[in-house]
Order: sequence, then structure tokens, then C-alpha cells
Amino acid sequence: MIETGPAQAGAVESPLVTDAYRACRTLVQSHYENFMVASVFTPRRLRRYMWALYAYARTVDDIGDEASGDRRRLLDEAERAVRDCAQGRRTSPLFIALGDTIDRCRLPLEPFLALIDANRRDQDPTPFQTFAELASYCQGSAQTVGRLVLRIFGYDDPELDTLSDHTTTALQLVNFYQDLRVDAHRGRLYLPLDEMERFGVRREDLVAESMTRPLAALLRYSYDRAWGLFEAGRPLERRVSRALARQLALYRGGGMAVLSGLEAHLARGRLDRPALSTSRKIRLLLRVLVGGAA
Repeated sequence: MIETGPAQAGAVESPLVTDAYRACRTLVQSHYENFMVASVFTPRRLRRYMWALYAYARTVDDIGDEASGDRRRLLDEAERAVRDCAQGRRTSPLFIALGDTIDRCRLPLEPFLALIDANRRDQDPTPFQTFAELASYCQGSAQTVGRLVLRIFGYDDPELDTLSDHTTTALQLVNFYQDLRVDAHRGRLYLPLDEMERFGVRREDLVAESMTRPLAALLRYSYDRAWGLFEAGRPLERRVSRALARQLALYRGGGMAVLSGLEAHLARGRLDRPALSTSRKIRLLLRVLVGGAA
């Protein structure tokens, strides 16, 4: 077990810490959807902290979604590990890097625990009755990560947090929408029951080969709400540094590109997961680079 206290300014970094950050970068880059985590717009001095944050989030999500065995027990173990990490007891490359990030960026522990709690919620197939319940879930699964990104860049402002929440909630919803069929086969449902009832949508519609009219209407309604949240969060990009604004524009642009892909599938009566091509990713980078909206 590695035991370290808070990082000291000017201290020589241990090779273990350097290697730990590299391991986090490799883990995050292995997931195609994370291409925007730490782009060329993220200052070099901050990129490693972004790798550590997203490696942690990716690991917790993978435990909640894909781990074999007792996922609740594994999430409990992850909670113990992150609590130990915050106290200077770091047992793996992930937590060595995360602990260094917590120390250097003075990050609070609670958001890391909230992400674990959100994944515990995923182990319970009980559906969300209302959109308010679904939005509350997004607080732990997405909004906490957005707020941690702000802290890494040096911002601690409730107004900025609220703007970030709009964007991260939209991103989380898009993530749900692109996997509705996969999640339905897993017994998970990320459409509110009251809205399904209002539009006349049945659970079977999510796994059917063809798109039903009620489901198409509900998806249109849901996609419009996500567009509205993206727009509500856009002003954040005018309130932060140019570097962070570009990073945020890339997050938003990537989410909106996936949402556009979902709409294109919807127009063809399909409920498929869209994928961003390499050329589309490059275009997003270039549009942000020249100062245009993503």
C-alpha cells in the first residue's frame, strides 16, 4: 500500500505517480466515447488530472454496468478505496493518480462517493416514475463530474455549477437515449413512467424491431428537452477561461452530434446507437479551434 500525504509544491514527483497517470490516460483512451476528455484545449498541466477523474468515473461505471460477480460488493470496495485514497492510502495506479489529483486540486470527496451511489441505483431495476426522479439520478451520475471539472480548472461558483448541471444532464440523457434498447434488454429503463404512459409507450416497444408511433413521439419530446438543456448550459462557456470554454464547447458539441445522429435514426424509424466517425471528431475539434460553436 502506498501512503502519501498532500502533494507539496515543488516536491519531486515519484515515478509511481507518473506511471499511475499514464495508466489512467491509457484506460480512458481505450474507450472511444471519451475522445473529448482532455483535448488539445486542456492546458497540459491539467490534462493528467482530467485523465485521473475520468479513469475513476469509467472504472466505477464499468463496475456498475459490466462487472461479473457481486457488483454491490465491488462498489462497496470501490467506496472504501476512494475513502482510503482521500486519506493518503493508495493501493493501485488509479487511486495513486486520483489521490494526487484530489490533493493538488483540493477536490472534495463527496462527488466521488455520489458517483458510486448512482451506480448502486443502477443495480435496482425499479424504473423512474417521473423526469424529476431521473434528473435527481443525474446529479450523482453526471453533474458531479461536471462540477469536478470546474474545480480542476479552478472554479468554485454556484452559478457556474448550475450552468454546468444543464450541460451534464443533457449529456447523460443523450447517453441514455443512445442505449435505450441495450438497457431495456438489461432490465433498465431510463424513460420516466409517467411520460411513457402519457404517450402510450410500452416497455416492449423498446425492444421491438420496428419503431412504434407512440415511441417515436416520446423520443421526439425527449430529444427536444435535451436540446433545451444544451442551450441552457451554453452561457457557461462565456463565463470561464478560453481554454475551459473550448473544452466545454467540445463536450457540448460531441453530445449534440450524437443527439443529431439519434434524430437521424428516428427519422428513419430506427432505434440505433449512433457513432461519431473519426472525421466527425476532427471537424468538431477544428470548429472549436477556430472559435466557432461546436
